[in-house]
Amino acid sequence: MNTSTKSLFLTGGTGYIGGGILRLFLKNNWNVTCAVRDISKAKSLQDLGAKLVEGAIEDRNFLLKESANHDAIIHTAEKRGDQNFTIDSCKVLLESAQLTAKTKRCSFIFCSGCLVNGDNDIVRDEFVRCDQPLEKVAFKIPLEDLIVNTKRENLRTSVIRPSWVYGHNNSNFMNDYLRYCKEKNEVITYEKDNNMCFVHVDDVASYFFLVATSDVDGIFNATDNNYITSKAFCDGLAKYLNTNVVSKEFDGLFKYCLMLNQKILTKRANEIGWKPVYANFLDNIEKVYKELYV
Repeated sequence: MNTSTKSLFLTGGTGYIGGGILRLFLKNNWNVTCAVRDISKAKSLQDLGAKLVEGAIEDRNFLLKESANHDAIIHTAEKRGDQNFTIDSCKVLLESAQLTAKTKRCSFIFCSGCLVNGDNDIVRDEFVRCDQPLEKVAFKIPLEDLIVNTKRENLRTSVIRPSWVYGHNNSNFMNDYLRYCKEKNEVITYEKDNNMCFVHVDDVASYFFLVATSDVDGIFNATDNNYITSKAFCDGLAKYLNTNVVSKEFDGLFKYCLMLNQKILTKRANEIGWKPVYANFLDNIEKVYKELYV
């Protein structure tokens, strides 16, 4: 490895958010090592220039060995419904970062999510704590506390909470919803008019990069700072698609975004110089749909 080049150890590189992070770090001339379960299914990452290491993230020895001595560790991998996977792997990677910090500076960043900000009408930035997150992610609050309270010389520990992420043509909650609306020629909503928060996947990647390369730590909300009502969102989408808004059940997981009421802001973006390229979803609908059907 080129000793003059920074190195990143990444989990979840085959995923939506992790893939964007991987590409941005490679673009900025970092060496990226990505943990994967099956190298044969991740050849595209290798073709981009990433080093792939095959193993199970549940394997403590594998994780400690491969994550050692990197300048940054970013953990985005999750197993839906498996809290122990997230907690245990986070603790191992945090331990690895502490060991690396004995000899050089190391940043550890955990990818959390907006659901820890709960479901209410309170405006929440990084300094407004939510003690009533959604039940399914309540375990992340003490985990986040553990991460940001782990202090030692040369170690920076951070948690980034992306809002509802969209962009490009990958399959995810929001992109699948946007495709449905176009292909079924209807925009689905729910009766209650909630507030919604968004961020483009490229802007999420830049948030991670700037945190990793800045002298900062703690909690960060990756959001475009333009929360909008679900009515404004659906009306704007229907206007662009020249269709109608209908209230009905929707099988996709994006229904949680429509059902939850969240007003999330990031005040800490100024500390790292982060400005989203996609500053407002409604202003970028045409561009978003072009990305979806590339």
